[in-house]
Amino acid sequence: MKFECIICLEEFQESEIIKTCENKHIFCKKCIRDYIKTLNENDMITCPYCRNHIDYNEKMDEVTII
Repeated sequence: MKFECIICLEEFQESEIIKTCENKHIFCKKCIRDYIKTLNENDMITCPYCRNHIDYNEKMDEVTII
């Protein structure tokens, strides 16, 4: 089964680090960081896919693709 980032739509590569949030959507580490940077400082952080609130931080679950 192949998975892709819901932001850039590219397939995850072997040994790539991905981020997952509490809603179980998965992102490239770089994509989610770049997305967060586009938000205003006072904006609530929402999932770029479903728009539900997410608690983003650098400790957000990280998984390495094997």
